[in-house]
Amino acid sequence: MSEKWLTALKTIDWVDPSPDLLERANEHGPTLPDPGPPSRLRVTTLVIAIIVAAAGSWAAFAGLSGLDGARHEVADGQEAFNALWPETSRSEAEQVQALVDAGDSGVQWRIDSGSVALRYAQEVLDWPNPIAGSRGTNDADTVIVVVHGPDASCSGIECQNPQAQQRIVTLTLERLVRSGDVGIWSVTAANEGS
Repeated sequence: MSEKWLTALKTIDWVDPSPDLLERANEHGPTLPDPGPPSRLRVTTLVIAIIVAAAGSWAAFAGLSGLDGARHEVADGQEAFNALWPETSRSEAEQVQALVDAGDSGVQWRIDSGSVALRYAQEVLDWPNPIAGSRGTNDADTVIVVVHGPDASCSGIECQNPQAQQRIVTLTLERLVRSGDVGIWSVTAANEGS
């Protein structure tokens, strides 16, 4: 025992219990009432605490594991596939990834996010000479690419101004089949403007 407690215990050594203390303890037993059933307030508080803890745990799990409704949704036991272009199903993308892995030169452009964005602008948007610039994200398998192209509705003298001839589309590209430098990129979102 520590010195502090020994000193404190010695100060109460001089206090004697009353002579009938042992008799009263044996005769009457404990003087505190028996605890009854918990009050409704305690039960309600406990239920609310459990619900809050469960909701907080679920929210933390969802936030940390990326359950944000995108490619991580699970449907029928399989991970959902949210690509817009060039493939719209996981099996098609896995086939292209296999071709890339085999060294097929016709699909090697798929491992370069800029090439994928430019082809999207040419093939989907029908832009003849698009220009792309990418911005990084905190995820190595996600990139934002801003693509500049012509304004198809512009004609006449007012279109001589280069600003009038520009359209901008912001693309989100993700590696949905495999992470890393040899994973293919897919367009997962396209929004007008920057």
